[in-house]
Amino acid sequence: MSAIHLCFQFSNFGVNNLDYVGPLMILTEKLSSLSWSIHDGFTKPERDLNELQKKMVVRQYPSVLKFYSFIFCPQNLLVGPCTFYTDYCKFIEGDLFKVTVKHGSGEEKQVYKEPSATNAVIGKLLFTGLSALCMLTLVPRFPIMGNVDDDWIANHSFLYRLGWLVISIEVAKSKYFMAWVWADAINNCAGLGFNGYDDTGKPKWDGITNVKIWKFQTATSLKVLIDNWNITGARWLRHVCFDRVPVQKKLATFMLSSIWHGFYPGYFFTFGSASIMVPASQKVRVNLRHRFLSSTKLKAFYDVITWFCTHLCLAYFIAPFTFLRFDLSIKYFNSFYWFLHILAFLAIIFLPGKKRTKPSSTTSEMNGSYNHNNSESLSNNHRKSD
Repeated sequence: MSAIHLCFQFSNFGVNNLDYVGPLMILTEKLSSLSWSIHDGFTKPERDLNELQKKMVVRQYPSVLKFYSFIFCPQNLLVGPCTFYTDYCKFIEGDLFKVTVKHGSGEEKQVYKEPSATNAVIGKLLFTGLSALCMLTLVPRFPIMGNVDDDWIANHSFLYRLGWLVISIEVAKSKYFMAWVWADAINNCAGLGFNGYDDTGKPKWDGITNVKIWKFQTATSLKVLIDNWNITGARWLRHVCFDRVPVQKKLATFMLSSIWHGFYPGYFFTFGSASIMVPASQKVRVNLRHRFLSSTKLKAFYDVITWFCTHLCLAYFIAPFTFLRFDLSIKYFNSFYWFLHILAFLAIIFLPGKKRTKPSSTTSEMNGSYNHNNSESLSNNHRKSD
């Protein structure tokens, strides 16, 4: 994958050759996650595994048929979402659809009952159509590359350009929404992604959803925002990197994410900036949030401000992901005076961190279990550094 990334980068600068780079990126996720799952299964006892590792552990080598059917599963080969081996095995063996029924004689028997995915698929396809319409109509009107146009920078004020930046990033999200939701619908058609039933008894088809759009769009912190974007990718990063490296876990994970996307400087600018913004936002939250909880109105005001700041930060550090080039990324940040980088560094340096108390071993285990069970992304592991 890295060799192909470099080949395209030096021979044909740009990202217009994703016909087989995209599948290679998915294959890299599948192979490396399976490798670590087998490693855990053959080298670690159950007590030494965290909650995610327990869910993904593989204690015997897959058969040739099962291995290649997992690797080349056509429903998620092009753009994902990445399916992990243990989840795939449950799908092909029908474990998710087993229900116990009781006959009139009192005899209990397990049968396979697969709920219909029709409503989920139709809803996702309709949203895909809306995203495609946004790509065709709004994205050309608010091009991200306009943020590095010399005339644009020279003839517009700082605040006006900042507003344009937020809008251009907002409409550009539509291509990711379209690809991921479309892929999610395809997987649901095949029966992949069933995730049990909700409180009303309706089937849930969000088991391999890559983006939870409502939670992402309404996020009031970078942590929540990251939790709900590229969810399977974040789960992969946590499994193969965050839980493995002994030091600088966040930085190592963000750098691996950069390399997985490719070697364009813009990727490193984006993920390097994110590795600064995330801890800074956590420090700001720790020091300010409790001051706005005394009344409903203050809390609502705080939520509105943090929602805007969160999406402003996203727009600010994600733009170089599109620019790719080093010179354009530098020009872009220079045009905004690196203001959020400066504010983030000041927050990290001068704001006090959350006071830590030494918990009992039982409390530590419970907290660790809570963190792992309530997140499939690396950022929930950041709680301790808050």
